[in-house]
Amino acid sequence: MKNSFLSYYKTILEKVSFHPRIFRKELKKAFSTLSTEERSQLKQWIRNSQN
Repeated sequence: MKNSFLSYYKTILEKVSFHPRIFRKELKKAFSTLSTEERSQLKQWIRNSQN
């Protein structure tokens, strides 16, 4: 179930990536929901997406 949250937040963050304020808001929501390991995976995904 939690892995689906990670996928869900990746999808949301992709859709709002053009708007920094909304992106930060959704990122905060994701971090409050995800486990420590999933947060690490999400951070890595964001870093890789920026390249």
